[in-house]
Amino acid sequence: MRKLFSLKSGWLAVGFCGVLGASCVPQAFEQADYKSHLTPNEKTELAAGRTVNKMHSSYWRFHPSQLYWAGPLRVKPLPNGKLKFIPFGNWKQYDEKGGLLCESTYIATDIGSAGHSRMHYPAGFLQAVTDGWVAQLNGDSVLVGRIVQFNGGNEKDTAYVEKRWFKNGKSVRPAVRSLDLQGLRPVPKHYKSARQAPAADDSR
Repeated sequence: MRKLFSLKSGWLAVGFCGVLGASCVPQAFEQADYKSHLTPNEKTELAAGRTVNKMHSSYWRFHPSQLYWAGPLRVKPLPNGKLKFIPFGNWKQYDEKGGLLCESTYIATDIGSAGHSRMHYPAGFLQAVTDGWVAQLNGDSVLVGRIVQFNGGNEKDTAYVEKRWFKNGKSVRPAVRSLDLQGLRPVPKHYKSARQAPAADDSR
């Protein structure tokens, strides 16, 4: 199993299935992990054009008795021969010692996964909470993702709040950072304190 993506870098790889950062790994690995755990019977069903619903689970490579992550997964065959993996329901991710790193509730939508996640890094240290939902932007349906980053694992001490807008996995509007959920207190340009937020990256 690859090294975890550091939550300290701000946003997780938005492959977390759309917007919701439910996992702490890059999307390419996430997709490969799903695919490598398909059973022969599931592959047969998919080859016949049928959608498969399953419980996905995988384990740490160097700690094979330790669960890495698990949750319900929908696999849909696409006309181009590729597969679309859609997590739904409750997922949990663990470190190599069994500590809870992330707990997410996915809500599958037509344009990606929305829902809610609580992320701990290291295990037991609440670092952030994310929410994703569908909204309208310029007459088009997009996924909105919001992450609330905390200081010192204290859920009552917010470091910053960031919102992003996505369509087909790509950013469609510049990220907005603020010191409150309403976005009424923008993060100052040269913000330096114990609450300092890392620079936003809109290069996706």
